[in-house]
Amino acid sequence: TYPIFISVFAVFFIKEKINSYILTALIFGWIGVVIILNPNQIYSDNSDINIISIFIAFIGAIMTALAYISVKKLSKTESIFVIIKYFPLISTIILFPLILINWVTPYFYDFIWIFGIGIFTQLGQTFLTLGLKHLPASKASAINYMQVIFGSIWGIYIFNETISLNFIVGSSFVLLGTILSTSKFSKKIYYK
Repeated sequence: TYPIFISVFAVFFIKEKINSYILTALIFGWIGVVIILNPNQIYSDNSDINIISIFIAFIGAIMTALAYISVKKLSKTESIFVIIKYFPLISTIILFPLILINWVTPYFYDFIWIFGIGIFTQLGQTFLTLGLKHLPASKASAINYMQVIFGSIWGIYIFNETISLNFIVGSSFVLLGTILSTSKFSKKIYYK
């Protein structure tokens, strides 16, 4: 849900305009995500998902959107490398007490995954910061719905998850929204 929050916050905090193509792309992306998540499963009696988990995810989406807006705002005055350097530094300082309180000693095999998380997160943050520097935040956020598709593909590949009809239909909506947000019409309105 955070791409929608990014678009809303971008209007208020960094004075961006949202055109109808971006708004439509966000709606298609949102519909796709909802179809993939399958709300009927959430409300069924045998679901492991509870309302508190949904609330925590919702707060996380708002915080993620605010982080994107902060990166976009900073990218106008600061080097992207300054932003990339301080983002993990501040996160480490803030989260260090929580890490100590909840410490779990990883096994050797876990270090491979931890190293992968570090590398791919840093690469993702670098490209995200570059993208936010050169694109309007609302346009960049509409493209971010592709994370759902990529996450699902990796789930299938790594964790042997199955492809459902919901995934295929929802992914089609996400892809349509992404294509719409990057179309020539959308660019014409933004860059006149």
